[in-house]
Amino acid sequence: GLAYGVGRGQHEQAQSIAAVLCTSCVGIEESAARAPHLTAQDTARVRAISEPVDLLVFYAPWCRSCPFAEALVEQMGALNARVGYRFVDVEREPELARRYGVIQSGRTVVPAIVRVGVDRILFGIEDLESRLILLLEEDA
Repeated sequence: GLAYGVGRGQHEQAQSIAAVLCTSCVGIEESAARAPHLTAQDTARVRAISEPVDLLVFYAPWCRSCPFAEALVEQMGALNARVGYRFVDVEREPELARRYGVIQSGRTVVPAIVRVGVDRILFGIEDLESRLILLLEEDA
């Protein structure tokens, strides 16, 4: 198949496709069919955040896991007004994605959530609820 694609002059397209990693697309984790769920304890922890926190949520329109990450961040923002966020389309803002390490060595990995100021990044959606709460609770 590769030789056929190269013979047809499609090698650049194949390289572009290979340069993108969606955690659900490459089998690192399953695509999120469920909606994010916060337990009562998780909800209390999010509501207890006392300092402003700003998040950058990197996504791509083709990513099957990104809507889960986006919905989770929106849910947390609705629980606590101190949790601010901005969604960043990696295709429209690749320089910002590079600056935060979402694009590395020509590879894009989404979904990715960055806490601004701490500049720590979370990739993927596996156990994202608890990982994101820990990131929100981290001292800046």
